[in-house]
Amino acid sequence: MRILFGLLLVGCSDSSLAQRILYTSQELSRPDTSRAITTIRPHWLAGLLATNITVIYKNGAKQKISRDSIWGFDDGDHSVYRSYQGNLYKMDQANDLLMYTSATSRYQLVRYSKTLDSPLYGSKRRARKDPVTTSHGSTSQ
Repeated sequence: MRILFGLLLVGCSDSSLAQRILYTSQELSRPDTSRAITTIRPHWLAGLLATNITVIYKNGAKQKISRDSIWGFDDGDHSVYRSYQGNLYKMDQANDLLMYTSATSRYQLVRYSKTLDSPLYGSKRRARKDPVTTSHGSTSQ
Protein backbone atom coordinates (compact mmCIF):
# COMPACT_ATOMS: atom_id res chain seq x y z
CA MET A 1 0.00 0.00 0.00
CA ARG A 2 2.77 2.46 0.92
CA ILE A 3 4.62 1.67 -2.29
CA LEU A 4 1.46 2.31 -4.29
CA PHE A 5 0.92 5.66 -2.59
CA GLY A 6 4.61 6.47 -3.13
CA LEU A 7 4.12 5.86 -6.85
CA LEU A 8 1.16 8.21 -6.71
CA LEU A 9 3.27 10.95 -5.15
CA VAL A 10 6.13 10.41 -7.59
CA GLY A 11 3.71 10.57 -10.49
CA CYS A 12 2.35 13.88 -9.19
CA SER A 13 5.58 15.45 -7.94
CA ASP A 14 6.34 17.61 -10.99
CA SER A 15 5.02 21.11 -10.21
CA SER A 16 4.39 21.75 -13.92
CA LEU A 17 1.89 18.90 -14.20
CA ALA A 18 -1.26 19.90 -15.99
CA GLN A 19 -4.68 18.84 -14.89
CA ARG A 20 -5.82 15.49 -16.20
CA ILE A 21 -8.80 13.20 -16.24
CA LEU A 22 -8.20 9.73 -14.80
CA TYR A 23 -10.32 7.01 -16.37
CA THR A 24 -8.76 4.29 -14.19
CA SER A 25 -6.72 4.33 -10.99
CA GLN A 26 -3.73 2.83 -12.85
CA GLU A 27 -3.27 6.15 -14.67
CA LEU A 28 -2.04 7.68 -11.40
CA SER A 29 1.33 5.96 -11.78
CA ARG A 30 1.76 7.14 -15.39
CA PRO A 31 3.05 10.65 -16.07
CA ASP A 32 0.81 12.95 -18.06
CA THR A 33 2.76 13.91 -21.15
CA SER A 34 -0.02 15.65 -23.08
CA ARG A 35 -0.49 18.72 -20.84
CA ALA A 36 -3.44 19.60 -23.08
CA ILE A 37 -5.99 20.37 -20.33
CA THR A 38 -6.04 23.79 -18.72
CA THR A 39 -9.17 23.46 -16.56
CA ILE A 40 -11.30 20.66 -15.13
CA ARG A 41 -14.55 22.12 -13.92
CA PRO A 42 -16.79 19.84 -11.85
CA HIS A 43 -20.40 20.99 -11.71
CA TRP A 44 -22.41 20.74 -8.51
CA LEU A 45 -26.10 20.03 -8.20
CA ALA A 46 -27.64 20.10 -4.71
CA GLY A 47 -24.31 19.26 -3.08
CA LEU A 48 -23.56 16.31 -5.34
CA LEU A 49 -21.33 16.08 -8.36
CA ALA A 50 -23.50 16.79 -11.39
CA THR A 51 -23.81 14.31 -14.24
CA ASN A 52 -21.07 15.94 -16.32
CA ILE A 53 -17.66 17.50 -15.79
CA THR A 54 -16.46 20.20 -18.20
CA VAL A 55 -12.91 19.93 -19.48
CA ILE A 56 -11.32 22.96 -21.14
CA TYR A 57 -8.31 22.35 -23.37
CA LYS A 58 -5.45 24.71 -24.15
CA ASN A 59 -6.79 25.26 -27.67
CA GLY A 60 -10.05 26.59 -26.14
CA ALA A 61 -12.16 23.55 -26.94
CA LYS A 62 -14.59 22.36 -24.28
CA GLN A 63 -15.76 18.81 -23.65
CA LYS A 64 -18.37 17.44 -21.28
CA ILE A 65 -17.44 14.11 -19.75
CA SER A 66 -19.83 11.92 -17.79
CA ARG A 67 -18.84 11.62 -14.12
CA ASP A 68 -19.64 7.90 -14.32
CA SER A 69 -17.07 7.33 -17.07
CA ILE A 70 -14.09 8.51 -15.00
CA TRP A 71 -12.29 7.26 -11.90
CA GLY A 72 -11.33 10.81 -10.90
CA PHE A 73 -8.97 13.61 -11.79
CA ASP A 74 -5.68 15.24 -10.88
CA ASP A 75 -6.06 18.98 -10.33
CA GLY A 76 -2.45 19.71 -11.30
CA ASP A 77 -1.79 21.01 -7.79
CA HIS A 78 -0.77 17.65 -6.26
CA SER A 79 -4.36 16.80 -5.31
CA VAL A 80 -6.17 13.75 -6.65
CA TYR A 81 -9.95 13.49 -6.54
CA ARG A 82 -11.94 10.26 -6.83
CA SER A 83 -15.50 10.16 -8.12
CA TYR A 84 -17.46 7.59 -6.13
CA GLN A 85 -21.25 7.09 -6.12
CA GLY A 86 -22.04 10.65 -7.15
CA ASN A 87 -19.64 12.27 -4.71
CA LEU A 88 -16.19 13.70 -5.21
CA TYR A 89 -13.51 12.87 -2.63
CA LYS A 90 -10.02 14.32 -2.21
CA MET A 91 -7.57 11.46 -1.68
CA ASP A 92 -4.88 11.30 1.00
CA GLN A 93 -2.86 8.63 2.83
CA ALA A 94 -3.86 7.40 6.31
CA ASN A 95 -1.23 4.87 7.43
CA ASP A 96 -2.22 1.53 5.88
CA LEU A 97 -5.40 2.91 4.27
CA LEU A 98 -6.31 5.57 1.77
CA MET A 99 -8.30 8.42 3.29
CA TYR A 100 -10.78 10.51 1.35
CA THR A 101 -12.41 13.77 2.40
CA SER A 102 -15.60 14.84 0.71
CA ALA A 103 -15.31 17.73 -1.70
CA THR A 104 -19.05 17.76 -2.41
CA SER A 105 -20.59 18.25 1.00
CA ARG A 106 -21.01 21.27 3.24
CA TYR A 107 -19.74 19.04 6.03
CA GLN A 108 -16.43 17.26 5.90
CA LEU A 109 -17.12 13.57 5.38
CA VAL A 110 -14.17 11.22 5.81
CA ARG A 111 -14.08 7.85 4.06
CA TYR A 112 -11.46 5.09 3.87
CA SER A 113 -10.50 2.35 1.41
CA LYS A 114 -7.95 -0.43 1.37
CA THR A 115 -6.93 0.06 -2.28
CA LEU A 116 -7.45 2.66 -4.98
CA ASP A 117 -10.35 0.66 -6.44
CA SER A 118 -12.02 -0.78 -3.35
CA PRO A 119 -15.28 0.65 -1.97
CA LEU A 120 -15.19 3.61 0.39
CA TYR A 121 -16.24 3.07 4.01
CA GLY A 122 -17.10 5.44 6.84
CA SER A 123 -14.77 3.69 9.29
CA LYS A 124 -11.18 2.45 9.19
CA ARG A 125 -12.27 -0.85 10.71
CA ARG A 126 -14.74 -1.62 7.91
CA ALA A 127 -12.22 -0.60 5.25
CA ARG A 128 -9.58 -2.93 6.73
CA LYS A 129 -12.07 -5.83 6.71
CA ASP A 130 -12.80 -5.34 3.00
CA PRO A 131 -11.46 -8.37 1.09
CA VAL A 132 -9.09 -7.35 -1.69
CA THR A 133 -9.65 -9.09 -5.02
CA THR A 134 -6.42 -10.23 -6.65
CA SER A 135 -5.75 -10.23 -10.39
CA HIS A 136 -6.63 -13.96 -10.43
CA GLY A 137 -10.17 -13.30 -9.20
CA SER A 138 -9.67 -14.74 -5.73
CA THR A 139 -9.97 -12.70 -2.56
CA SER A 140 -7.38 -12.27 0.13
CA GLN A 141 -7.41 -10.61 3.54
